[in-house]
Amino acid sequence: YLRFLEALALHQLGSYGDAANLVVPLPHYRWHQGEAAVLASIIASAGQIDRVGTIVRQIDPTQLLNEERSLFGPWQSRLQLGSGLIGSIGAE
Repeated sequence: YLRFLEALALHQLGSYGDAANLVVPLPHYRWHQGEAAVLASIIASAGQIDRVGTIVRQIDPTQLLNEERSLFGPWQSRLQLGSGLIGSIGAE
């Protein structure tokens, strides 16, 4: 769980690659909806959006706190729009 917190701190500082390296592969843990949403956002921010599709589909946004939803929402929208947009994310 400490890796999760450190990854979140690095993500907030804009160090997306370093943050993702701490959580990929995902540690074995029973993640709650909010934690899973934050993990998916960290990994997607590092350009590894192809790794989060399964996680994203299991998250119920109605169970997220506002802060978690604001971090997760953009990535969920991009995944739902389809692979055409997903392929362009790394160019941002």
